[in-house]
Amino acid sequence: MTILTTGLGSANGNDLTVVAVDLGGTQIRAAMITSDRVMVNRCSTPTPNTLDSRAVIDTAAAQIERVLQATNRPVDAIGVSVLGPVDVEHGIIRSAPTIAGFDNVALGPELEDRFGLPVHLINDANAAALAEWTLGSGRGTTTFCYVTVSTGIGCGIIVDGQLLLGHEGHAGELGHILVPDPDGGLVALEDLASGTAIARLGQRIRLSEQDAPAPTARSVAEAAHNGDERARSIFTRAATVLGLQLGNLVRLINPETIALGGGVARAGEVFWEPVRRSLTESLSRHNLHVPELVSAELADDAGLHGAAIEVCRRYAEGSLRQRP
Repeated sequence: MTILTTGLGSANGNDLTVVAVDLGGTQIRAAMITSDRVMVNRCSTPTPNTLDSRAVIDTAAAQIERVLQATNRPVDAIGVSVLGPVDVEHGIIRSAPTIAGFDNVALGPELEDRFGLPVHLINDANAAALAEWTLGSGRGTTTFCYVTVSTGIGCGIIVDGQLLLGHEGHAGELGHILVPDPDGGLVALEDLASGTAIARLGQRIRLSEQDAPAPTARSVAEAAHNGDERARSIFTRAATVLGLQLGNLVRLINPETIALGGGVARAGEVFWEPVRRSLTESLSRHNLHVPELVSAELADDAGLHGAAIEVCRRYAEGSLRQRP
């Protein structure tokens, strides 16, 4: 498999224009991305907070429609970055951990029927990894890891210039790695180190006043920056656990660079210092190379760019899922 690194490029001499969608747990974003990587007609809306998958599908379709109506330019395909494991061959979202009731959803076929265009789904962390490797913090590397720390924890991996997918396309599920729970037993890494976990621990120790809104990862970060030692300890705990698992990722993949993105990664040194320390300490005992740990550059646009890049690659090689 060859990853294109020269833009959306062309197929059979025709420039590609892609409508890219980023379907996340809190926001659904869409934009048109041209062959020279220009993003236009960008729009976003909150992800419906409902058990009804139909509402989420309809909202995503409405965002696509907004993008299409804002231009008279012909569109070749639709690329969708989605959270959770994806059945690429059939265009099915197997599960979306942060969207209730969104399991085994045939989003690809649904959008194909609605818009009459080929649709390709890609896991959101994989999309962001492709984008960061091609356009952002991973440029010039051959082996690169992108980790997003947000509502959950996701990971996309580039090895020797290729996106690592695994047997069923589910490689890189770092957030679901089992780790010891300080309270006993085993839990997923994102249960201890994600933004959701940080907010939950803030609520558990009553970080906010009784009548105040429940803590969020952002409010815990603000409290930590304002000198609240309880808030700082929450971030230290989460970041230390994450750094340890990044060390294990280094042992398996040996990347040149690891980029961290997502809302929690924007919390500043209250997050970055304990992550760096934990990662370095976990590798120093075996004298292993400590990869460069950098901030992701593309922020909320990474999923959109990555979805478009992957559509282009598959279109060029003739493997883009076509309407039956």
